[in-house]
Amino acid sequence: MSAPVIGKDPQIGQQLKSLRDQDILIVGSGNIVHNLPKVLWGSNPKPYEWAIEFDEWVKEKLIGRDFEALTSHYLDSAAGRLSIPVPDHYFPLLYTLGAVNNDDKLTFIYEGIQNGSISMRTLSFGLN
Repeated sequence: MSAPVIGKDPQIGQQLKSLRDQDILIVGSGNIVHNLPKVLWGSNPKPYEWAIEFDEWVKEKLIGRDFEALTSHYLDSAAGRLSIPVPDHYFPLLYTLGAVNNDDKLTFIYEGIQNGSISMRTLSFGLN
C-alpha cells in the first residue's frame, strides 16, 4: 500500500511512517466532517443527513482500506463538499493514513456528530 498523495508533497505519509520505526506515536487532529457555517447550536441537535452520509462513507473506506478514495474522491459527492468546505481539518486524517501498515488493526474509539456538522469520529491504526 502506498502513501496517499496529499497536496504537493506525496512523501509526507511515508516520512511519518518512518517515525513509527522509532516508536513515535503519530496523531492526526481534525474532523472528518467540519462545516462551521452550518453548525447547529442548542441541546443535542440532530446531525445533517449529508454529515451522516459522508462520515459513514469515510468509515466504509477506512474499513475497506480504500485510502485512494479517501485521498482522491472525498469531494465527488454533495455530502463530501458540504462536509469539507475547506480541507484543513480533513487533511490530518490523510497524512496519518500514509503511515498505516498493512497489518495495523483499525479501531473506532468514538463515533458521533456534534452540532449537526462536526464529526467527532476518533480512530486508531495499530494500537490494540
